[in-house]
Amino acid sequence: MTMILHPGYQIKYRPERKPLELAFSDLLDRPVFAVWKLEERNGKPTKVPCDPDGKPVSVREDWWPFEATWAAFVKGKFSGIGIKLGSGDEIGCLCGIDLDAKNGTQEAFMRDLTLIRDDYHFHKTFAEFSPSGRGAHIYFFARLSDGPYVNPTIILPHGTRMEVYAIKEAQRYFTVTGARVEGFGEKVAFCEEQLRWLMEEYPRKKSEAPFIEVALEGRKGPIAFEDLPQDLQNIILKLARKDSKFSYLFNRGFAEGAFVELPSQSEADFYFCCTLVGGLRKQMYPEDQIIHYTDLALRASRLYRPKWDERRGEKTYGLLTIEEALRRTSHPPIEVVPAENILTGKFDPPREVIKGLLVEGVTLCGGWPKSGKTWLALEASVCVGMGRPFLGRFDVEPGKVLYFSFEESETSLHARLKTLLGDDELPAGKLFFSFKLQPLTGGGVDQLSEYLAKVPGTSLVVLDPLIRARARKRRADGNIYEEDYETLEGLQNLAKDTHTAFLVIHHLRKMEAPDPILAVSGSTGLMAVADNLWVLKPAPAGITILHVRGRNIRQEEFALRFDGTGWTFLGDAVPYQLSPDLQTILAVLPSDFSITLKELAERAGMPEYQLSKKLRRLMDLNLVEQEGRGRYKSLCPAFGNPEGASRRG
Repeated sequence: MTMILHPGYQIKYRPERKPLELAFSDLLDRPVFAVWKLEERNGKPTKVPCDPDGKPVSVREDWWPFEATWAAFVKGKFSGIGIKLGSGDEIGCLCGIDLDAKNGTQEAFMRDLTLIRDDYHFHKTFAEFSPSGRGAHIYFFARLSDGPYVNPTIILPHGTRMEVYAIKEAQRYFTVTGARVEGFGEKVAFCEEQLRWLMEEYPRKKSEAPFIEVALEGRKGPIAFEDLPQDLQNIILKLARKDSKFSYLFNRGFAEGAFVELPSQSEADFYFCCTLVGGLRKQMYPEDQIIHYTDLALRASRLYRPKWDERRGEKTYGLLTIEEALRRTSHPPIEVVPAENILTGKFDPPREVIKGLLVEGVTLCGGWPKSGKTWLALEASVCVGMGRPFLGRFDVEPGKVLYFSFEESETSLHARLKTLLGDDELPAGKLFFSFKLQPLTGGGVDQLSEYLAKVPGTSLVVLDPLIRARARKRRADGNIYEEDYETLEGLQNLAKDTHTAFLVIHHLRKMEAPDPILAVSGSTGLMAVADNLWVLKPAPAGITILHVRGRNIRQEEFALRFDGTGWTFLGDAVPYQLSPDLQTILAVLPSDFSITLKELAERAGMPEYQLSKKLRRLMDLNLVEQEGRGRYKSLCPAFGNPEGASRRG
């Protein structure tokens, strides 16, 4: 249906749900979608992204998953739906190509579109017509190992204007329709080689502006504290707590006579810079970023004055002050421990909150939506609080638990706890819930530190889910690995200092991965910090495999079954990942006595000559044992026997 929304602009293609869900299936759960409406700005029709209430939103903010965005589009008076480019991780960022035919004929446009599809081999990925029908968007994933590539000035052979946006940081969005262009794929695919061909054919102009030049020479005037990068805000707050002089200078500025050792404002500026340089060096920041952050911090303080930007030859007073602080402030000494001390030393083993599964540190628990992650975390919390075995199998160290439930209401928690407890009573003062926390890199770790100091005996803290405990603003440099690393770094340090186990609930990406670690959503920066990893992956016949990895726990794979209200422990995962015929043999083979090959053939419905080879395979896996000549028994008592499985309680 064609819809007139603004003079000179027609919407020919409205969003279609099914094609969009298929095309962007790997991104549906990520907060990268928004509705948009057409508004007149500077006399021109402009597509303005909005929240579900119709308020404009920035492309740098977190948006919404597809389901919430579609619901808003259906209910509200919006023109369409958009998606942010740059969405993704180190496995691949979402990139886009915008083809505009408004200055040429439709025939020329289609010839250029065919050129991109066939000659540049973008045929395997998804392409759609724009809302007006006068252009097209091509989407693809790329790792961008050579850095971002943006080129908005390409003119194709038949006159079509082409813009390419291969970026890591969310700076731009495209409208989406689902109106697939014939000859292209139905789903967004990887096109790294194709992107390299475009980059060679249409090279971009590189900026040669140095970092410090942009950071200091280009910036003028004061800035607000809340506009500082979140990590810099945290460092300033920590320094202010430890150093009353630094706190006074930041909040009040220079006052004559306030400090005898600082008789002038220039010396106050220098002291402030030296203190900040020392704090940043302790946190292992690179020198160029220390210069940038020190400049920003002083501009946010009451010390700032126009003199900071005054020229002193080729530099400014501010830059000269920072450079002198860098020269006069020593680097923190390297701390060393002799190897003989490590070899002869006695170390306390890490605290095991759930024996063999959950130890002190950060444990990342990943699973698909509605896979039972919250039920598993709640069950772990109840078991630790009550001191009863987790999943009826794993011993726990009784302790207090703090559960951050960012997405559940008290009503839903009430029902879940009742189900998990059954007829048991939860001891008072053992399990606590909270529904709000500052971002981990924006004061959240400090909040947790203060809580743990005030509530001794807390052994487990659950964050459910991680995305609600992350900073809303993305890093300006688009480095997703470092952003993910910083998200959990402070939490890991707190876990070490307090010997606390943090269970962090997270999502898996929808793309299949050969290793469970690679299935966790986000970059490998998360896994680099996490001490342990739980991954819930579905298997056939309603079974879920819990993959356990960690620095201080054994690598294990367990089979579980989720019934919608809790988990049942089935045993080692190996039997549940066998071929159907091997599973049939295990299911009918008794574990408490042995039977002959002939008896087994009758039970399994297989010829004896086939069974011999399959039994050898099962014996190699230590799943079957041979007793005497020609008699066999199972070593998996719970397999195929629901009564042999462990249920909570």
